[in-house]
Amino acid sequence: SRILLIVQGNHGWQFDDGRTDEQLLAEAVGADWAEGQAFVNLVWPKRSITVMAHHGFGGSRMRSGDVRAFERDVLPYFDADLSLLGHSHDAHFSRYRPLVGISPGLRPIQTTRKRHAARCGSFLREYQPGKRVGYGEERLFPPSIIGYIAMEVGRDGITGDVVEV
Repeated sequence: SRILLIVQGNHGWQFDDGRTDEQLLAEAVGADWAEGQAFVNLVWPKRSITVMAHHGFGGSRMRSGDVRAFERDVLPYFDADLSLLGHSHDAHFSRYRPLVGISPGLRPIQTTRKRHAARCGSFLREYQPGKRVGYGEERLFPPSIIGYIAMEVGRDGITGDVVEV
């Protein structure tokens, strides 16, 4: 397993040469870097998936707000098997109802496409005794799950689990 893509965030640092800490991290781990939204096709001999990744937007003190944001602002408009967002500092993976369509070509057949979405987690630690009060604590945001989503693509679909660190 490895990191394939790092998307520009909103807590980063820009150095004098114009590069950001996210760009340097991408270079260090051998990943691609995207300034905004990115679509990536992952292709294997017998399977391929389309991934849409974006830093994210909004956020909610409750997970239901994150789920609603996917259902309202992402799934209806972006054609991807897997949609990845950050920003809310939460970590969760969801399967959504399939999308019915037709296959390309001269003899199209009806298909169903399984769709999945994840909020990718956070490494921003808030509520640390003896440390300066941070952004999240100042605004009484819920503590973040410190970790990431580990995903696996198999014959039957995509699975994802929260990995706390």
